[in-house]
Amino acid sequence: MFSAENTRQGANPIVLHNLTAEEFEQVLTWLWHTSSQPSEFSLNGLVILMKASSFLMMRHMGRWAFNRLVKHEPPMNPVQKLALSHELPLLGDSWLRPSVGALILICLETFRSLDSNLSVLHTPVILKILAARETLQRERQRLAYTQPPDNIYAGPDCTPYHHHKVCYPVWNGNWWNRVARRLLHPETGPDKFIEDLNDVPKILREKPWEGISASCFEAFLQSYEAAGLFTVASSIIDTATLAVKNYLVTIQTLSPDEFNFEEENAEDQQHILAVA
Repeated sequence: MFSAENTRQGANPIVLHNLTAEEFEQVLTWLWHTSSQPSEFSLNGLVILMKASSFLMMRHMGRWAFNRLVKHEPPMNPVQKLALSHELPLLGDSWLRPSVGALILICLETFRSLDSNLSVLHTPVILKILAARETLQRERQRLAYTQPPDNIYAGPDCTPYHHHKVCYPVWNGNWWNRVARRLLHPETGPDKFIEDLNDVPKILREKPWEGISASCFEAFLQSYEAAGLFTVASSIIDTATLAVKNYLVTIQTLSPDEFNFEEENAEDQQHILAVA
């Protein structure tokens, strides 16, 4: 940036600490934009606006940039979002949890393909995600080898004999072919790998089951649901997200209160609903 007296020679530059000329140009572009003539910002441009908003004490600009960042197409990938949380205290659950969860749920083959990209994350963050992946893998194995308890009674549309001689074997066979193999073996490929355990009930209901009565099918499925086997991944992701957040808090140089845009957006939405 140069003073008006000598812009050609640059002899009297106006020094703005913590802000480059390119970054200040992004700020000026934002200041000149109007709602009727919005400026198009790249992902990098939006990030620049968020960083500059703290230095220039322009909170409205930071919030504007954040709201467009979360809706940007193409969106930021999970690694990019976590990397940005290393620089700025973007620590809300709706920002962190989807990214942490995505890196925990993806199959090993896909995760390994991210090796070079993961280098932008701090080692403690990577280790927390890896630990969560190991925990989830143990739960996936436990679920894959779980069979329904043998004390489930025959349903109203079934007989005790058919229940034990047909329904149980049919369930166990289909369970292995439709679910267990896709939980355990990466060679089934990313298109067949079951990432989210919450999808298992839907997968089981996709195709009709021959031989098993409808009531017995539901009873078997409910025994798994009652044991919390399909929701355990959510708990693992919650724990990992909190661990990552607790680490990120320790490395921030800016106050998280300056970037709690998610909370403000939620409050505004509640106000709009209340007025309506």
